[in-house]
Amino acid sequence: PSPPPLMMYTFAGRFLGKALFDEMTIEAHLIRPLYKHILGLPVCFGDLQYTDRSAYESLTWILRNDGVEHLSLDFTVTETEPKTGAILELELLPGGRNKAVTDANKDLYAKLVFEHKLLHSISAPLAALLKGFYDAVPFGLLSVCDAQELELLMGGMHDIDVADWRRHTTYEGEFRANHQIVRWFWEIVF
Repeated sequence: PSPPPLMMYTFAGRFLGKALFDEMTIEAHLIRPLYKHILGLPVCFGDLQYTDRSAYESLTWILRNDGVEHLSLDFTVTETEPKTGAILELELLPGGRNKAVTDANKDLYAKLVFEHKLLHSISAPLAALLKGFYDAVPFGLLSVCDAQELELLMGGMHDIDVADWRRHTTYEGEFRANHQIVRWFWEIVF
């Protein structure tokens, strides 16, 4: 199947933005890097684990181990072309097909794979989604959020750890942990 047209990403962005603007939570939780993209925050190598766990684990192994030249890697990535299903080999840098990954350049290789997966390969759909989102929610209104807060605003909190909540509750005024009203409250909550 071919990928959805960019206008579908714009529509999805508007839908997400309108839900946020109207203070409606959505059941679907997005991946952390997408929240960062919405906020204009930089994505980092660790964010790759949310989009491609296998690639993240492979690159982490490469970065932590010596002798990577034995893996016979070069500066390319393999992808499936969405419309035709053809297998494509994309160079991460000019001449990448002929440049072996070694211990000396494995950091650059990991950086380029990360950038390809979280930036370059999704740039058009991401731009369309962000355009739709910002049609509904002006970017400036998001400046007070970080990625976790935006995720909470958009998706809500599904599970509340009541025991943790109780342990970290601070009481003020006449209320203390042993106050009758406080005890009733925790009885109801638990």
